[in-house]
Amino acid sequence: MKPVLKKGSIDINVTKTEVENDKYDPFYEYDVDISLEVIDENLLGWNGVFARIDPLEEKGERSVLDSWGHLGDDGKYHIHFTFNDYSWNCEYAIEYINIYDNGLNKNGYGRFSAENNIADEKLVFKLDSQHEDYQAPTLDLNRISVKATPTHPEAPDGETTVELVYYVKEEVSGFGYVYGSFELVDPQGDLHFEYIYNWDCSIELQEDGYYKVVMSIVLPRGSNPGIWGFYSLTLRDAVGNEKRYDFMEIVHFEIDSD
Repeated sequence: MKPVLKKGSIDINVTKTEVENDKYDPFYEYDVDISLEVIDENLLGWNGVFARIDPLEEKGERSVLDSWGHLGDDGKYHIHFTFNDYSWNCEYAIEYINIYDNGLNKNGYGRFSAENNIADEKLVFKLDSQHEDYQAPTLDLNRISVKATPTHPEAPDGETTVELVYYVKEEVSGFGYVYGSFELVDPQGDLHFEYIYNWDCSIELQEDGYYKVVMSIVLPRGSNPGIWGFYSLTLRDAVGNEKRYDFMEIVHFEIDSD
C-alpha cells in the first residue's frame, strides 16, 4: 500500500533569527519548517518526504524551491526551507508533497486546503523580508571566452580540460553555493548538463563592479571529437533569482582525438 498523509497533520512554522550581514543591521534569516505525519509502517526513516513550494507572486525568474524532509524526535516529518531578508517578500504555497516508503511506493499530494486535504486552496505562509532581491545576476555578453586543452596532448584520447571565463554583476544578495548551470552541445547534437558550484570556480571582483568567474571542467576520455559549443549558461544568485543565456552560436571549442 502507498504511504498516506495523516489528514490535518500539516503545520507550517516560520522562525526568524538575526544574523550578521555586511550591508544591513539588523538582518534576518527565516527557517520555514513544514511538519506532517504519515501513516505507513514501511516509511523511510530519514528522507521519505519531499516538498516543493512556490511564491504566489511573479517578480522575476527564479530557481525551484525543493527540499527533502527528515524524521524528527517528535515522530513527525520535517521539511525545512531557508530564506533571508533578500528573499521575495510575498506569500508562498506548498505546491506538492511526495511521500515514499521503503518499497518506493509513492503518494503525491497537492492543492492543499487549510484542512490539509486535496481541495481548491493551497496551504500558504507569508514571508516579510525587508530587503528583497528579485533581480537575477547580469552577464556581460561581450566578455565570454572558452579554451579547450587536451589532457594528454602527446596522445589525445578525447579527455579535455575546458576553461570558461565570464563576467557577471550581482549587487544585492550575492552568490550562494550554486552559481548556476550550463549546457554543452557535442558534435552529435547531444546536450551535456552541469551545475556550477562555488568550489568549482574562482571569482574576483573587478574595478567596474563585475565579478570575473573562471571555471574548469574535464570532459572524459572518449568524448566526441570535433566542434563543441556552449549551448546555455544559467546564472543564479544567493536567493535563487536566475537568468538563462543562450549563446551556442558565439562560443565554440574543438576536441582533438588524433
